[in-house]
Amino acid sequence: MSMMKDLHNYVKKNYEAGNYDDAKAAYTSWKTENNYQSNLTDFEMGVQKAQSDYKKNGTFAAYPELAIAVLNKLFADKAFEVSE
Repeated sequence: MSMMKDLHNYVKKNYEAGNYDDAKAAYTSWKTENNYQSNLTDFEMGVQKAQSDYKKNGTFAAYPELAIAVLNKLFADKAFEVSE
């Protein structure tokens, strides 16, 4: 029972300190985005997400070519969009 109380106190302390605000905002944004019906393809949604991330962070993620090539071989070209 003591472990549950410790866990409760840990979560309460972090919640009150605002340490979960970013997670809450991200979840709320994700939940709202997923409620909208979209006629976009997966690729078009990926493009929108990349543009949104770029506006926020000002950079794109860089992936090593060799790693993507290995993933494409292992998973039947499922990482194709990343490699292109």
